[in-house]
Amino acid sequence: MNAFLRYLAAAFILVAGLSALSFLQKKFDEGDLRKGLGVIQAKVPEAQNCQAEMESRWRGIVRVTCQDSQWEVDILKGVYKKTN
Repeated sequence: MNAFLRYLAAAFILVAGLSALSFLQKKFDEGDLRKGLGVIQAKVPEAQNCQAEMESRWRGIVRVTCQDSQWEVDILKGVYKKTN
């Protein structure tokens, strides 16, 4: 019975840790998306109705789509390039 409780506690800790990591990753992604949108809205004033999605978490690249235009934003450097 004692071993069962240890396994149960270990499983609970594992699930709690994975949940915390998932939550933190979501918050970091939301911040990156806001930064990507901010770069485009600050530097391309005619851009409206924009949506952002993560292109690469590792390189810090966000794809921003506004109406019929798309940009790739490097949020680490604060630079962007039009992709269409």
